[in-house]
Amino acid sequence: SIVVADSDAFEMHNADYTVCARIRTEENGSIFSKAPREGAWAENGKSLFVEDGRLAFDIGWVGTVHSEREVADGKWHDVAVRFDSEEGVVQLFVDGKPDSDAELAPFDSVEDHVVRIGFTSPDFPDQGRAFQGYIDHVGFYRRALSDQEIGDVAKGKKSKKGLVAWWREFDHEEDVLVDSVGGHDGRLEDVEIWDIEGEDDFDEEEVENRFAGGLSRPWDVAAYTICWVKGDVDALAWRIDDGTNVRRTIPP
Repeated sequence: SIVVADSDAFEMHNADYTVCARIRTEENGSIFSKAPREGAWAENGKSLFVEDGRLAFDIGWVGTVHSEREVADGKWHDVAVRFDSEEGVVQLFVDGKPDSDAELAPFDSVEDHVVRIGFTSPDFPDQGRAFQGYIDHVGFYRRALSDQEIGDVAKGKKSKKGLVAWWREFDHEEDVLVDSVGGHDGRLEDVEIWDIEGEDDFDEEEVENRFAGGLSRPWDVAAYTICWVKGDVDALAWRIDDGTNVRRTIPP
């Protein structure tokens, strides 16, 4: 997955923030998260993702809000989540327009959670952990943008006030997702594989898992799809093909 440098700079507990992105997908999966670097989804983690074809935002052990409008229809959509820390309210936006909202305030601050693009945790969200499709950009603001400002971002006119990071260009040679604002570049890290005892739904032949993204423009999301693996995880062979696919070979 892509892990962002200096994740502590992305305050998501006692501060206002706005996360915006432009996506195109027909599947479920994570867009942006701040969650444990390793292991399961955890209390007070935060994730912006697609579930049941709709935009969703979850704070672990607090609750989830889903958009009314669908976003997994194979078309480009500008999506955003805004958090008002004073009111404890999360507001979703789809294509620059307000959508669902809910009172979702984290219980406590957390340490050691990291910001990721295109992935949350090995066990969350349930219906598609890695993002599958295209992401044009992701931006993070350390303030609650107004409805008008979020509408402007959807029109390609982003505000610079309070903008902490704006990720769009992927450097394939260095495996770095470049932040054009604050130097919070995202780096490709190995995917975590869970060995689930008793899980029988797997293919004993070579299995190809596409990068989440890895297509034409403007950069590859490069968050891997999670595989449920039965048996000796160390015996698996991994190979990256042309920066767009990762193949898993299970020895006979």
